[in-house]
Formats: sequence, C-alpha cells, structure tokens
Amino acid sequence: MIDMATAASGLTPGQSYEFGFVVYDTATVSYSNVVVSDSFRTTGGAAAAGGGKSRKPRKRRYQVEIDGEVHEVESLQEAEAVLAEAAQKATETAKLAIERAAKAKRRPVRKIVRDAEKALEVPEVSVPPSLQSYADQMIGKIRAEYQSALSAIEIAAHMAKREREIEEDDEDVLMLL
Repeated sequence: MIDMATAASGLTPGQSYEFGFVVYDTATVSYSNVVVSDSFRTTGGAAAAGGGKSRKPRKRRYQVEIDGEVHEVESLQEAEAVLAEAAQKATETAKLAIERAAKAKRRPVRKIVRDAEKALEVPEVSVPPSLQSYADQMIGKIRAEYQSALSAIEIAAHMAKREREIEEDDEDVLMLL
C-alpha cells in the first residue's frame, strides 16, 4: 500500500529516490535515514560492511600556464614538453621578427626596434613548484633568444639606415657633377 505522500510525489513502487540525506524506498513504502553514495550505503552515519565498488585512484594532474593559457598535463614529462614547445615557438617568433625587421628598410630605426620589442615579449609562466627550476631554465633560454634577436634587429636597422645615407650622399654627388 502506497501512502499519500509517495503517490503525490510521483514515486513508483520498487524504486529508490534520494532527497537530501533521506532515501525514500517505494517498494516497502517506508522511510529510512539511509545515505546513499556512489560506492556504499551507510545507515545513520556508520559505514556498512561489505565490498562496494572501489574507486579509481586519482592521478595527479599538473597545470602549466603560459601567458594566461592553461595546459592540463598528467605528468612532469608532459609539462616539460609543453615548456619546451613554448621555447621552440619563441625561437620561431624571434626568427619571424628578424625577417619582418629586415623587410622594413625605409622605417625609422626606433620604430623598427619598438615593433620588435612588442613582438618579443617574454611569456609569463606559472608552473607547480616541482617544475620551477626547469621553467626558469626555459624562460632564461627564451629571454636570451629574444635579446639576441633584438640586438640583431637593432644592428641591422642601423646598418640599413647608414646604407640609405650613403646612397643619398652618392646621389647628391652625382647631381653636382
């Protein structure tokens, strides 16, 4: 026999429903204070004896954040690979900045250098403490690569400016002759 509260709630006989910490079992139409969890049942807070479904052990996950982009990895080796990939991208960015600066022959030196500085900003990296020394090495490598690229860009820009000045002087001399 189903009581009026069970019938009004839409529960059907033979099913269990959990509302808060109370489970309503409609097969017996009795209400008991049983807490249901994924792997075991407890009555009144005490653990029930017996084997329930065991949980998988949680693997430790690491987060590597590079310029606000979070990379979730499962091992320290994967985290190191993400940092090495960031260093590789930094090398490619430095080469691209050098190529771009070489194409800008008529621009003033200060603008070429300023554009290169904007393009070659060292990324912000956040890693777990166990990876901090490796991350510092990668950041140092990136910083050295960027500094080298900036020096090369500035020297090339000054040389291009000097070549332009020499060409203009040669044109002036030819016009005077």
